[in-house]
Formats: sequence, C-alpha cells, structure tokens
Amino acid sequence: MTKITYVTAYLDIGRGKWNRFGRSFDTYLDHFLPLIELIKKDNEEKSSISELILYIDEKYFEKIILNCKEILNFCTLIKINLDFMKGKILWNRLEKERSILQSEEYKIRFHHRLHFPENSIAEYTLINHSKIDFVCDAIQRTNSDYFCWMDFGYFQDKNRIPSSLLDLNKLDLDRINYTYK
Repeated sequence: MTKITYVTAYLDIGRGKWNRFGRSFDTYLDHFLPLIELIKKDNEEKSSISELILYIDEKYFEKIILNCKEILNFCTLIKINLDFMKGKILWNRLEKERSILQSEEYKIRFHHRLHFPENSIAEYTLINHSKIDFVCDAIQRTNSDYFCWMDFGYFQDKNRIPSSLLDLNKLDLDRINYTYK
C-alpha cells in the first residue's frame, strides 16, 4: 500500500498582533482542521496510508493534541520554537534577511510592496522559505513513498475543501509536482 506523508508547520511569529494581514492561531487552526478529517477519511477508506507530520509551536502543542486525537495513530507532532528553527538552514539567515528588507535600496525598489509581510517581515519570509527544511526533516523521520507539503491553515475557503486527499493517478510520480488553489 502506498504511503503519503503530509507535512505542515506552524510557528508563532506574532501574526495575531499585526495591524495588516493579522491572523490569530485560532484562525489558522480553524483552517487546518479539515486536513484532520481528510486524513481520517483517507485512512478509513484504505485507498492509501496517509500520515501527517506536524511541526507545531510548543505554545500550542496541547491544543493540537486535543484537535488531532482522532488521527494520533497517523500523526507525528513535533514541538518547535525559535531554538528549533535556529538549527534549520534557512532560519540561520534571519539577520541577513532582515538587513535586506530594511536596506534603503530594497525600500526604494519595492516601495509599493512594503505593506505586504513578504516584503517587510523577515520571520514571515523565512518561515515560508523554510518549508523545504521541514520536508527534508520529515524525510529523515519516516519511511514514506511520497511527501506533500501543505500550508498549516490552507483551507481558508470552506467551499474549496476537497472530498479526498491526493489522487496519485493525477500526478507525475517521477517529478516534483506543485499545485496551487
């Protein structure tokens, strides 16, 4: 049977307190929970073995356990914090990222985009760029046929929640597949 490991992460970088584009952990959690149901359904139907590796900020670990209890047999929860992130390749570039975003050259060149977090908050850009670090870490932790990154809180639009997880027959299994929507 084919095993697919879904990988996601949440590190609290203070987004709940942002003036623009703010989002609380509870909002992220609400947009994450449909994944739990999909993994549960996939494993009940036995179309494949679906596993979740969730890197979760230690502040929310207990809350996640309560929400993931139905799939704990298929879920690995890993506590993370800033010290954990400092051990990752991309996060070690935080000060460089911050200096680029704060440089006058950058501010002039991208002045029209500075209100977006990906152009002004180094932690935000690095947590996004660190997705590959999480997937690489997950590969070291489990034996799986396929790995799939899914943003924590991906299901913002309840009308776009799929009825099932990945259909491997629709993917080119000899290549990295990237989808959006």
